[in-house]
Amino acid sequence: MSNQEETELLLRTCCLALDDKKAEEVRILKLPGNCSIADYFIIASGSSQPHLKALHRSLETALKEIGASILGKERYRPSGWMVIDVFDVVVHVFSREAREFYALEELWKDSESLDLRDFLPEGKAVAG
Repeated sequence: MSNQEETELLLRTCCLALDDKKAEEVRILKLPGNCSIADYFIIASGSSQPHLKALHRSLETALKEIGASILGKERYRPSGWMVIDVFDVVVHVFSREAREFYALEELWKDSESLDLRDFLPEGKAVAG
């Protein structure tokens, strides 16, 4: 499998895991080519602490099922921001308040925004 195919599998897996648990306002950002952090950010919100934990567990489980190596993960903290880093893709799961406060979309506003539906099975409805 090529690096691009692996990255697409990671994106699809993360998007499906988030959508299955009804993540809110999922955004996929393709970062500029000269960015050394990652190729993509997936940013999503949860409605409560239990919802955030469920999203995080769903992501971890789905990534383990495809044999993905998780570089780093940050569990729920009072900040309301959790991160899962899988090399080319970094997933940020926020409480609504934390997402507004940290404003990653604003920091990375020059990034290309991709459509979540492109990463879900055909005909799958997009949650929240």
